[in-house]
Amino acid sequence: NPIGLCVVELLKIEECLLTVKDLDALEGSPIIDIKPYIPKADSIPNARVPEWTLQGPKT
Repeated sequence: NPIGLCVVELLKIEECLLTVKDLDALEGSPIIDIKPYIPKADSIPNARVPEWTLQGPKT
């Protein structure tokens, strides 16, 4: 079984339910993992990200 990977826009969070936009998957497909978008590790023009993703790791 192949595993897909895509970047989505998080629209809202309600308790344990995440609503996203642009997920490239079939209805009912399992979600294995969710990771934050880190601008330094990828390049999506005009991505809206939380302030903490723009800072380096704490040392």
